Amino acid sequence: MNVSGEYYSEQFQKFQELRPKFVDLLGHVKKVLGTTLDEILPEFLLKINLKSNMEFAEKIIDNAEYGDNPIDYSSDVCSAYVIVPRFDDIIATIETIRKNFVVSGDVVDKTTDSVSLKGIAKSFIVLLYPEGEVYRKTDLTIPEELIMFPVTIHVKTLFQYSHEIFLKKLKNQDASRFPTRYIEDFNRIVSLLEIADKELNDFAKDSDIEKYITETLSDEKLQDETSK
Repeated sequence: MNVSGEYYSEQFQKFQELRPKFVDLLGHVKKVLGTTLDEILPEFLLKINLKSNMEFAEKIIDNAEYGDNPIDYSSDVCSAYVIVPRFDDIIATIETIRKNFVVSGDVVDKTTDSVSLKGIAKSFIVLLYPEGEVYRKTDLTIPEELIMFPVTIHVKTLFQYSHEIFLKKLKNQDASRFPTRYIEDFNRIVSLLEIADKELNDFAKDSDIEKYITETLSDEKLQDETSK
């Protein structure tokens, strides 16, 4: 897309004016996710992302216009990643997101999903939700000015997230210039990661293993086991 200097300047100025609000917005999203996920998941990672000035500038030049209303693009420049160990954790995380945010859009990523979760949306465009479950249990509050800004939340396993990172790097490097065997090797690795994801999930669901971890290995015994 050809971007005029006037349009570029206007959009960049709007982004600079809204940037402090976007930082505040992502801070609230992180608090809600962290507070709610702590109650249901033993392990997870949260990654909050706000596009840099350079990334925003490249987005204006390379993609469609954001339009006159900067609210329209906050879900593109503000995002959060919830990274979990296994498939079942994705389902639990999705339920929590729906209870504590207004979900205004689901994005089904069929290109990188493992077969076990094919067709399940794991990226959501959300709004902060003052009536959410978390606000009834805690003293968290939302500044009214932030309620109108959408954010994108992605939920992935660690293997899926690793795949996405490499995929983005591949796209940035112009994959068409890579020899075919590199692309084939990449696709083979992706298939192996999907298998590993499924095997790890099945392993963790084994009732005997869960009983061993939760009942047999107390904190003291766990320390003894790991010190051997």
